[in-house]
Amino acid sequence: MSTYHPYALITDFSTADGYVGAMKGRLMQLDANAAIIDIAHDIPTFDIRRAAFCLFNSYRYFPEKTIFIVVVDPGVGSTRHALVVKTKDYFFVGPDNGVFSLVYWWESFEAFTVDVAALPGPISSTFHGRDVFVPTAVRVVQEGINSGWLQPFPRPQTIWREPEQLSSNKWQLEVFTIDRFGNLILNAHQRRFSQPFRRLTVGEGKTVVKQFCRSFAEGKANEPMMLWDSSGFLQIAMKEASAAEMLHVKAGDGVIAEL
Repeated sequence: MSTYHPYALITDFSTADGYVGAMKGRLMQLDANAAIIDIAHDIPTFDIRRAAFCLFNSYRYFPEKTIFIVVVDPGVGSTRHALVVKTKDYFFVGPDNGVFSLVYWWESFEAFTVDVAALPGPISSTFHGRDVFVPTAVRVVQEGINSGWLQPFPRPQTIWREPEQLSSNKWQLEVFTIDRFGNLILNAHQRRFSQPFRRLTVGEGKTVVKQFCRSFAEGKANEPMMLWDSSGFLQIAMKEASAAEMLHVKAGDGVIAEL
């Protein structure tokens, strides 16, 4: 009985133009035992933060030895590195642009750069998902990471910022990303904060959030609430509405939090 090799895909390609299909076809050409799982292909175009959040929400629920191929890559064809990242249970393959930031933050890891010249060609300068990251993932399965085509890379790029403590009870946070419901995902996690904040000030002091809820259903209509999301991040939400639209907030905006 053959052993399947799980590959999980995240891209911003959508499924309209055949790019996802090309990646899957290449995987099946190179690995007859490939088991391909689609996590998401509708990441907003070039949205590295959203890709990092999507990956964090999903990867820990996969079987050990799954290889995650993440291609949200506005720097394709540039001098940015192609990476393999190894944790205790998983491998991650993709560009060095911050898509694995939450993996670095959560896990002990080793990162390696890929010798692209050692991969089977030809290699398109505009489609590294098919020509670089898929062959890299298969080669990791077939050969492991202890070979000359990978070199240690001690400081990969990260877009995660730790909360900054301003005083004994005040913290500078940021909106790390915004999910499809318009919920504001903050860079505060239960891993660090054992209790919810007393109040959040959003958008240069224009909005104050004091309502803490355990679920969306507990929220009051037309009032922003804060709650811990299913992955442990603090978020600002509106009941059956988009907090991002209602509060005029975007990813990267600052939030002042008070305990």
